[in-house]
Parts: sequence; C-alpha cells; structure tokens
Amino acid sequence: MEESFIEKMKEKLTEQKKEILESLASQTDDMKNLVKILSVSLLSIAGAACSNLEENPTTSLTETSVFDNEAALESNIRGVLRAFQGDAMYTGNMNEQLHSASALIHWASNARLGDERWDCLLKLTESSMVLNTNMYAGHYTAINRANKLLEGLETSPVDQAYKTEIAAETKFYRAVLYFGLVRCYGSVPLSITSTSSDADLAKPREPYFNVYAQIVKDLGEAFDGMRDEARVKAVTGSQGRPNKWAAKA
Repeated sequence: MEESFIEKMKEKLTEQKKEILESLASQTDDMKNLVKILSVSLLSIAGAACSNLEENPTTSLTETSVFDNEAALESNIRGVLRAFQGDAMYTGNMNEQLHSASALIHWASNARLGDERWDCLLKLTESSMVLNTNMYAGHYTAINRANKLLEGLETSPVDQAYKTEIAAETKFYRAVLYFGLVRCYGSVPLSITSTSSDADLAKPREPYFNVYAQIVKDLGEAFDGMRDEARVKAVTGSQGRPNKWAAKA
C-alpha cells in the first residue's frame, strides 16, 4: 500500500516536472520571438530615421544664388547697411569720434577727459585702443560686404538696369566708409575687391590722396547710376535709403 502511494507520487512529480519544463521551453520560445520582433522593429525605425536625415534642402544658398534675383540683391544691400550699425560704428562711437575730430563739435564739459572715448580720440592710430580696433574692423567688414556684392553683380542674371542701381548704391556706401576711415586715420589700406585669403588682410596703407581719389570715383559712379527719390520709394516702399543726390552732397 505504502509502496503504491510512493510510486503514484513519483509519477505525479514527474508529470509536474515535465509540465514545468514544457512551460519554460514555451516561454523561452516566446522570448526569442519577442527579441526577433523588437530587433526587426528597431532596424525599421533606424532605417526610417536615416532616410529622414537625408539632406534635401529647399533653401540652400550658393556663391551665385545669393545674387540671382532682385530680392537677393536688396538683401545684400541691407547686409552692407547692417554693418554701419553697432556701438563702434555710425550708430555709436564713430559719430562721436568724427564730430570731435572735425573740431566743430565737442563735448560740453570735461567729463569725458580720461575715459576711453577721449583716449581713443587722442590715440586714433593705436591698435591697443579697443574702440579703435572695433571701428577699424567694422569699416572693413562693411567694405568687404560691398566689394563682395559688386563682384556678385558681374555674373548675376538680374536685369542690367536693376544691377546698375544696386552697384551705384553700393559704391556710395563704400565711398562713405572710406571717407570715415581716411578722416580718422589718414592713409589706410585700400581694397576694392573682396577678401578671400589671409594675404588680402595684410595690404599696406595707401596714401590718403589715393583713397580720396577712389572716394571721388565711387561717388561719381554712384550719382550716375543711383535711383532718384521717386524710384527709391517705388522699390523700397520708403524714403529710408539714399537717392542719387546723396552722392552729390
């Protein structure tokens, strides 16, 4: 009787063990299938992500596309004008320096004596003065933008009459910039082509009378080709941009 009971218990335990092993085997197969599914899913997501990262730009710019329509040329003009702004340029310290250097306008009191603006005025040719460095670099940044625009106009597909207006206005700005430089520093490097290498930055100073000659030349060509008052308003929608009579002033 006792032996029969023990045998039955063994058989039951054997069956339970078998069921457990079968269950574990089934779970293992399920895990393997799950891993396979996840792997395939991740690869699909990765592939989709990579395809989405493929570059297909619709607004990319090239050396020529920035000059290929009238709106682009107007944008370039605004870029030149933007360089006139800033604390060291014509919305900041440059105005103070030119006023004082003219000997026609000066500060009403001696409160400025000893500060950096006064020192800068007394030491306009010293590169150690931060304001000098900023004014000097600011002018050549604007001049380089003007030169770059003038070069871009040569191959631009825009109507020639429109290009002539843009070129004339650009030369007006370049003349104004060199006029500011020569009044403050006298002889300065004269560049009428854009900077493309470090060697271009090492140009020697040009005698001031040659700089003035280029200013006069630019202003003459500016007057011949710039828009009149009505044309400025028609194209830009405002009177904010100079017309040809500014070049004659």
